[in-house]
Amino acid sequence: MLGHSDPTMLKELKDFTGFDFKEIRFNNPVLYDGILNSDFTMKTLSELKPKNMFDLIAFSGYSHGTAVLECQMPYIKQGFKTQDLIPYRDIIFKQLTQKYGFEPKEAFTISESVRKGKGIEKWKQKLLSNCPEWYVEILNTIKYLFPQSHATAYIINALRIFYYKIYYPQAFYASAINRYGIT
Repeated sequence: MLGHSDPTMLKELKDFTGFDFKEIRFNNPVLYDGILNSDFTMKTLSELKPKNMFDLIAFSGYSHGTAVLECQMPYIKQGFKTQDLIPYRDIIFKQLTQKYGFEPKEAFTISESVRKGKGIEKWKQKLLSNCPEWYVEILNTIKYLFPQSHATAYIINALRIFYYKIYYPQAFYASAINRYGIT
């Protein structure tokens, strides 16, 4: 349910129900409870325990990147905060400049190298001098990072579709059958 969002499905759901998806509020705890009870990436979601929009955007980033979730799961299990980890590409620049004292130009170059999977060898010693070793290990392991804007868009559309599933189930299933058929 939360993996791929379908904007045309949202339009169809709006047409079926008369309820405009733009009116959906993302602070609805029913949405978060329902997500944890779905079968989509149950294991990952149960580990992450998303409680708000930031957590869900992070989940989207973790799940759309390459080698992103795998290298950070031990830290997630240890209780590290999402904002201290690297769920999507934009956060590296912010962390390097605000937490670890890097100049913006160098932080940007490092974050671009990480997001493209090119590694950090050129900056490894400086990173180890300024950042925790676990953080440098994560940077060195990541092969591709999803942008925060895409992670956000996926989650917004997915939550909107999920809202219809909860509050307008007949319309949701009719739209799903129209879109994907019955198997």
